[in-house]
This record gives sequence, structure tokens and C-alpha cells, in this order.
Amino acid sequence: MASTSRRDLGASQSPAASASRRQVRGKVGVEFTDLGEQDLKNIERPVRAYTVFSYGPSQATQADRSRSGPHTPPRLSIVVLPFANLSGDPEQDYFVDGVTESLTTDISRISGSFVIGRHTAFTYKGKAVDLKQIGRALNVRYVLEGSVQRGGNRLRVNVQLIDAETANHLWAERFDKPVADLFDMQDEIVARLANALNAELIAAEAQRAEHAANPDPMDLYFQGMAFANRDTTPEYMMQARGLFERALALDLVCIEALVGRATVDETIASALLTDDDPVSRLAAAEAALNKALSLAPQHALAHLMLGIIQILTYRAAHGIAECERALVLDRNLAHAHAWIGLAKMFIGRATETETHVHDQEAIQQPERDCRHDEQVHRGDAIRMVAKEGLPSL
Repeated sequence: MASTSRRDLGASQSPAASASRRQVRGKVGVEFTDLGEQDLKNIERPVRAYTVFSYGPSQATQADRSRSGPHTPPRLSIVVLPFANLSGDPEQDYFVDGVTESLTTDISRISGSFVIGRHTAFTYKGKAVDLKQIGRALNVRYVLEGSVQRGGNRLRVNVQLIDAETANHLWAERFDKPVADLFDMQDEIVARLANALNAELIAAEAQRAEHAANPDPMDLYFQGMAFANRDTTPEYMMQARGLFERALALDLVCIEALVGRATVDETIASALLTDDDPVSRLAAAEAALNKALSLAPQHALAHLMLGIIQILTYRAAHGIAECERALVLDRNLAHAHAWIGLAKMFIGRATETETHVHDQEAIQQPERDCRHDEQVHRGDAIRMVAKEGLPSL
């Protein structure tokens, strides 16, 4: 999903520019994604462009702070504490710290999140900490802590999400697998944890929102997403849509509600969950996504959903481009890989789809994804067509 705050910057390809980027990385509240060389108007030579992800508060977070007061932690505010190295091998510290840093960056891509920068978080490394005190000091709602342990040829990562106000554990996860290439493992671990954490944070915010006397648009958005994440049934989808509509009634340009409603409409249409015209529903979803992207051009999920709708409406090449753009903005959008694979099958490039299926499965958290069966069936279909070609009609 989209990050808290981001903008695209053109940077020269000189060694000095690259060195400057390396110098500030991790020391200020931003992270960089390399977009490669770009052809820009009125500039003869291509320049290298970066997307800058800011750990500063989003507009939604700023509005939340204004509404709640200066000392109330904003929604989706979190600090990722340095993971503990339980291996007894100081040489593993680089890997453990790398997991912490990458997870911090990936969580910052969750739309509306406010993530404490790694420089501040690492001041707590190796210290016995009071989680409530950390929550008060950093003014965050959530603390994520974890550990990494390597024994023989296996690696185990444990994480816990904690309510900083009460110190109650909200969620825990364990990642356990044979040791392979450590950098590939780091990417896989971080992607799976970030995806799972996204859903857990939405559920936690939705639970808080249920107790709001006068729910605002974001309260209603979180409740809608909680319903949408439960299961793909007509009842849950319509409940989610109703909450997104209520959010938009309060704020016509609530970007998250626009994207949420479009996501529900795409699901209803593609799964034929209702008796109404799916083409009209997809057209309405596309209009909402275009409006959202006019307000937030870097919204990763909006690009993904627009790509899906284009693929469903016989514009596969455009859909692939939108899904690829979504992955540039948020590499953890597992479903983007599945839809790129499906679209390539439609345009006669079925032999390329296997890689996309593997990429999807590597970063998806199957036991926590209520739509996993749907994705598995799509993946099986893509594999079959890649091997045997499209069936005769």
C-alpha cells in the first residue's frame, strides 16, 4: 500500500549523488526506492529517479492528531524495536538488524501509517525496555518486537505486536525454515511479516473504532476493511461497502474509502456475488480509482486495483503496467504478481507466468489470507496454461 508520504525525485547518476543517498539513508526519516533511468521532458540524457518514502505523518495522520490532541497517539503509529539476536553469534547481528530495518521500511508503505524512524528505534537496542514508557515517549499506539535465532541449518524469527497503552499482546507470528541465501530469506521474511501485520493493524484499528461515539471517515474505513478482509461473501462485501459509503458521505475525498469501495466493487463484480451488472460496477470502481489517483498519484493499492480492472475489461497491457507500477511503490502486493501472470496469459505470453506465481507465493502469508484459496486456484490455472496453452473454445 501507499506509504505515509512520498514523492518522486530525479537524481543524477554521478557517484556523488549515489554517495549522498547512501550517507543519509537510515539517518533521516526517509527511505529510497530506485526507479531506474527515466526519460524526462527537455532533458537530453536519462536521469536516475528515486521514490522517497517519508516516515513523517500522512495527511490522514495529521488530521487524526489535530482531532485527538497533541498527546494522543495517531492511528497506525508504530515503532519497530531492534530485533534480538538469540543465536549467540555476534556475526549474525548484521542479518538481525537488516530484518529490523527492512521491516521498518515496508511497514511505512502501509497507507496512513506513522512509523518511527530506525535511527530513533535503534537507540533502544540491547536495553531492557518498558513498552508503555516507549509508547508514551514516542507517542505511538503499537510496538513491534521480535527475535531471530539460528540453530544449525534452520532459522526462526518470532514477532509480537503489542498495544503500547496496555502492553497487551495483539498478535504473534513465527517464521521457521531452512537456511538458504540470507538476503533472499530476509526479503521473504520481511514481505510475509509486513503483509500479515498490515491486516492485523487494520483489525486493531477497526476494534478501536467500534467504540468511537462519533466515528469519523477513517474510523469507518478501518471497520469497512475489517469486514472486507474477513471473507469474500456477499454479506461481508456489502457491509464493507456500506461503511465506505458512510465514510465518503462525511468526506467526499477520503482516498482510502474511495479505494476501499472500488476494491469491494471489483470483488463483487469479478466473483458475481450479486445480480446487478458487473460491467457497470467495474466502471464505477474505475472512476473511483481514477479520482483517488488524481488526489494521491503514488497510492500503490489504487494502481493495483486499476490494473486488475483493466485486465478484467480486456486491456491487459495497460493492466500489467499498472500492476508493475504498484509493485514499484509497494513490493509486498502479492496479488499484483498473480494478476500480471494472468494478464500475460491473455496476451500470449503464458511462458512468463510461472515466475510471477512463484513471486506471489513467496511473499503471501497463506494461513492468514482469507482469499488464499482463490489465489491458489488462479495460480494453478496459470501454471496449467503456461504448460499446455489456452484451451480450445
